[in-house]
Amino acid sequence: MPLVFDHDPETGKTEYFDYDPIKEEVRITTQQDVTMFLDRMQALRNDPDISKRGIKEEWWHYCSIPEVVEIELRNRGLRLEDRNHMGEILKIINSEFPYLKATEKWHR
Repeated sequence: MPLVFDHDPETGKTEYFDYDPIKEEVRITTQQDVTMFLDRMQALRNDPDISKRGIKEEWWHYCSIPEVVEIELRNRGLRLEDRNHMGEILKIINSEFPYLKATEKWHR
């Protein structure tokens, strides 16, 4: 049975520690309540003028990535701070996490 290892009330992120004595495996898993975050992203997607204004002003809020998804990307060997990974990250966001996008448009 997993034990709470750490909890951050500010981000809603909780880490759990679990040990399987049969397999002699230690596992740390992370969960995060992103309900309010996803509601905010949905509100941005529902207002297409936000994207239009941003593109017109030479910026575009394409998506926001919560910590728990950043951890998932890191587990796949992808780093947000590495420009060389951005193409693959965008593919993953578009296909697996489209609800993180602030727009209905696609960036390639």
